[in-house]
Amino acid sequence: MNPPTAGQLKAALDALRNDAEKWDECVGTIRGAEGAAGGFQIDAFSFSFLGDSLGVTEAYEELRAKMAELLKSGGEVTSGVAEALREVANTYEAEEERGVHRMKQVW
Repeated sequence: MNPPTAGQLKAALDALRNDAEKWDECVGTIRGAEGAAGGFQIDAFSFSFLGDSLGVTEAYEELRAKMAELLKSGGEVTSGVAEALREVANTYEAEEERGVHRMKQVW
């Protein structure tokens, strides 16, 4: 297998970095939803006396809190994916500049 050309290498590194940016955009969307979920707290009066007596208020709050927790976790994981893509691109680029891949014939 022949080593990649300079153009192919640049295209691959650019693709990794562009993908990282797309993941960062997702992080912003997820964090916005997380903030919204945190603001959807509703008191017992919103569900009426009967609804509250039947546990609707408590069930709603459990669901809202779980959604906020999952969105927070999703934002963290998604941010990690973006960072990993950038790290891969930066590491590969640095190694390529030092000629590591050509010496080991690894592409």
